[in-house]
Amino acid sequence: MAEHLSKLVLDELAAGLATDAAALAHSRDCFQCRDRLAQFVEARNQARRDAPFEQVFAKLKTSHAAVESLPSAPKWRRRTFVFAPALAAAVALLIYIALPHPKADVTRLKGGASVRVLRAPDGTAVSSARPGEKVVLAVTSADQTFALVMAVEASGDINLVWPLGSPESARVAPGPEARLTPGFQVTPGSMALHAFLSKEPLKVETMRAQLEREVAEARRAGMSPLQAKAAPLVGVGRAMATLEVKPGS
Repeated sequence: MAEHLSKLVLDELAAGLATDAAALAHSRDCFQCRDRLAQFVEARNQARRDAPFEQVFAKLKTSHAAVESLPSAPKWRRRTFVFAPALAAAVALLIYIALPHPKADVTRLKGGASVRVLRAPDGTAVSSARPGEKVVLAVTSADQTFALVMAVEASGDINLVWPLGSPESARVAPGPEARLTPGFQVTPGSMALHAFLSKEPLKVETMRAQLEREVAEARRAGMSPLQAKAAPLVGVGRAMATLEVKPGS
């Protein structure tokens, strides 16, 4: 597939509806289309976070029940009365989702997720550390319940940071911010920490493959692996924090 993907195909991919193998392959291999798809996915995620779906449909359901209970009006008139506003509301919601929304800061927030590096044991947030110091990660997971964090080094090497030794993501403690204990000891070499958060467990190797593709794209663009762009993933919250490791004194 030599041509770039159309807006319709990109929207279907973002919604998880596209089944065309060529389109799926093109969205993975073409840097430009991958970046456009990331914008579509983020717009849909932002719309789901902002649009009051539950409130709108609850009101429609209440209105429908109230109209159906009227004894005097013929049933076809009552249904016409409620279907018209229902259709208008549905169209309004679809337009809201389709319109572009402001993009979230890729380095801090994707799908309602964030990650911080805290110095142990005092819990001070840091962006740099020295070899030998101990740090612990803290994530804000919104409504996500599972997390895993991987580190991308300047060399392009990718290592699992949390949960160490596990083949998949682990459940995080409930609350506004969860600390991923027991933490780890800083070793030489700066790193970009990528957090993946979801409602269901994620396979470590699947997320590693995702990071490998992003590192390869960064290199093709003449950037360091530490600058690899975190692409939005449907159903997965993503966050990134860079930890600069300074030479030991």
